[in-house]
Amino acid sequence: AATRTRTARGAATSVVAAATVPLRLRPDAGAPEVGRVAAGQNVTVRPAENGFAYVEGAGQARGYAAAAAFQVAERALAAQRAAEGRDPPATAAVRRLAATNIARRDNFAESVTLAENAAVSGFELAS
Repeated sequence: AATRTRTARGAATSVVAAATVPLRLRPDAGAPEVGRVAAGQNVTVRPAENGFAYVEGAGQARGYAAAAAFQVAERALAAQRAAEGRDPPATAAVRRLAATNIARRDNFAESVTLAENAAVSGFELAS
C-alpha cells in the first residue's frame, strides 16, 4: 500500500544530487536519517509533501530528501558540458546562427555607410 501511495503522488524524474543529501525516514526535517545520496549521483525522485521528494537511488538507497537538493539530469548534463567547454549540439548551432546574423548585420551597416558616403561625394548609385 505504501508503494502504491508513493507511486500515485507523481511521476518519477531522473535527477542528480547537487551535494551530499541525507535521506530521511519520513518527509520531515526532524525524521531520522536512513542513508545518504552522494553528490553527483543519479537518482529517481517522486514528489512528496512538505517540499520533500521520495528518492530511490542505486542499491538500497531509499528515503525522503528536500526536493531542492536535486537538479534535473538534463540540466545538470548541460551545465557540466558548459563547464568543460563543450556545448550541446543545439547550443553550438544557435551560437553559429547568432554569429552569422551579427556578421550579416555588420556587413549591411558597412554597405549602407559606403553608399551614403558615395552619394555625398557626388557619385550616383545605380539602381
